Amino acid sequence: MRKTKEEAFATRSGILDAAESLFLAQGVSGTSLQDIAGTAGVTRGAVYWHFKDKGDLFNAMIWCRYPAIKQALNAKQVAHIAMMGTAQRNRAQYALTQFDEAGVIVRVRDPALLAQWDRHDWAMLFHRHAT
Repeated sequence: MRKTKEEAFATRSGILDAAESLFLAQGVSGTSLQDIAGTAGVTRGAVYWHFKDKGDLFNAMIWCRYPAIKQALNAKQVAHIAMMGTAQRNRAQYALTQFDEAGVIVRVRDPALLAQWDRHDWAMLFHRHAT
């Protein structure tokens, strides 16, 4: 039986909600499409009907949540500016700006790389270390 557009949208939304819940609880790599299908109450085939693979599903989830993410980032930036003032920026503000403008999350623990990040030495960070 063919579903209406509204039913298909509801199924897709349920899959996205299930994915978000499981990704938060188990991590992306710890969650299978079968897990998502089971939580959403659909078949794995239904998941594949709406999404090419887990990466496609993850990207769709992020884009669906982007307005809320953007609002939270802006609120965090305003709070930092209110606390620190406009003349002084810290690593947290730089990280928020980086994510806000580029949509990139960078996780770094190496003190040498953090120092390059703080100096905005992008050529060293992304050209030398990425290859």
